[in-house]
Amino acid sequence: MIKGLYCNNDTISKLVMSGPICTGNPDVGHILNTNPIVCEGSNITLNLSAPIIGLSGITYSWERADTDSGPWIPIGTNSISLDVSSLSATTYFRCNTSCAFSSLSYTTPIDSIVVLPNPLISTIPSSGSFCKGSTGLTVIASGANSYSWTPSIGLSATVGDTVVATPDSSMVYIITGTGLNGCVDTAHVNIIVNPLPATNITAFPNDTICNGTQIILSALPVGGNGNSYLWSNGIRSRRDTITPISADTTFRLL
Repeated sequence: MIKGLYCNNDTISKLVMSGPICTGNPDVGHILNTNPIVCEGSNITLNLSAPIIGLSGITYSWERADTDSGPWIPIGTNSISLDVSSLSATTYFRCNTSCAFSSLSYTTPIDSIVVLPNPLISTIPSSGSFCKGSTGLTVIASGANSYSWTPSIGLSATVGDTVVATPDSSMVYIITGTGLNGCVDTAHVNIIVNPLPATNITAFPNDTICNGTQIILSALPVGGNGNSYLWSNGIRSRRDTITPISADTTFRLL
């Protein structure tokens, strides 16, 4: 800016640009979209087919809408590409460009991203427990067309909607379900394996007795009382009185 060269009120403005400037209609073509159909929660990147690069005065403004007629919501500026994350429903996009030196603008054709719903996986039970050494726990998955289970440790199968879980220790299984549209969802099942109680067994008066003598067997789990008991002779109490005993006999707590 040069001021007062000839008169005090004279002002001459000069705009200095570095590099070439835009002229004419800022036509950037159309939106390039390699994934027009995606699953719920997907991330995509939109690009322009003919971006104007290296010219001063070009501005970009991206917009989105829930329908192809709007209303349009600004979501990004001054970029030749647009990253969109966590899509949850079918969405429409367009890009507006303008040239500051020609005062012309351009709007790309509307591009749509169709979003397919993910299946919703559930299991029965959602969690469970069993005693170590027992027959395990049956888990049934639903909500999808096909299923895979990981890890495979302690499972009767790794595909299908029904498995029997018999791990040696507690485990969290991940079920991946795929819908007919190819979209996936996951669920988790927490299986707790309860250890068998350690039990002290005593024989009174002794575990060596005379022929025909009565003996009293007592069981006490280490650390507390048990909820139920079952001896190998069918008795279901903590204490079992056996009389008489005429031969060597082995008793087990089941």
